[in-house]
Amino acid sequence: MNNYLKKRLIPVILVKEGNVVQSIKFSEYKIIGKPVETISRLNKFGSDEIILLDISKKKEYMNYRQEDNLIHSKTFFDLVDQISKINFLPLAAGGGIRSLKDIEKMLKIGCDKVVINTLCIENQGLINEAVKIFGSQCLVGSIDYYEDSLKRLVVKNGSKIIEEEALSLSKKLEDLGIGEIIFNSINRDGMKKGYDIDFLKKASKEINIPVIVCGGAGSWRDMFDVVKDTNCDAVAASNIFHHVEYSTYLAKKFLYDNKLNFRKAELFHN
Repeated sequence: MNNYLKKRLIPVILVKEGNVVQSIKFSEYKIIGKPVETISRLNKFGSDEIILLDISKKKEYMNYRQEDNLIHSKTFFDLVDQISKINFLPLAAGGGIRSLKDIEKMLKIGCDKVVINTLCIENQGLINEAVKIFGSQCLVGSIDYYEDSLKRLVVKNGSKIIEEEALSLSKKLEDLGIGEIIFNSINRDGMKKGYDIDFLKKASKEINIPVIVCGGAGSWRDMFDVVKDTNCDAVAASNIFHHVEYSTYLAKKFLYDNKLNFRKAELFHN
């Protein structure tokens, strides 16, 4: 992609039944906060964008209690609608997106982009239709993959490995008109051992649309290494941003101070 464009730093917020969770290898989850408060904080810390992903198994959150007279999000759509009222950063959201109606609803309630995952595997014809209706810029293809020896195999629904390589699927999505791709290594999720640089170097050279990398950040140096050594357009992470005060500000400051092509870090107060 265009090396003159600024790189982006993107926190990924995982939501499970209305709570923000920390994930380890897509199999262990620890509740660490609430989405509205988390995103409000990240808005002030100089994030470039936010990705919000719902990993709930049910469409309605179990912790919704109408009788206690407090505001709760009953569904992910309710939550996104609530967040859009306090968020001023570009927002991409996904999880359970299965139809054109779902994509349209996400865009109407305040998302700038819609993240699609299972559809990338199960219904590529619908993706092509969505591109024609909503435009490439609105659609982010999310590819979760498992590192198996020299292969990077696509994982469906967070657990089922299928016999297709992540790079092959990403090229199909590019041909269908997807606007961006986000790669996430399940092996590295929550493990703090760095990004899958060898694969991401190859993928970001062969794909001609923006590539977002995720999975494995244990330090700001890990982010520096993957941006320096690959052609990725954005570096994303989840867990690391929840446990450090002024997290995204400090990460971006580190990347900027080390002469990478990021905007200068700023703190915002509102």
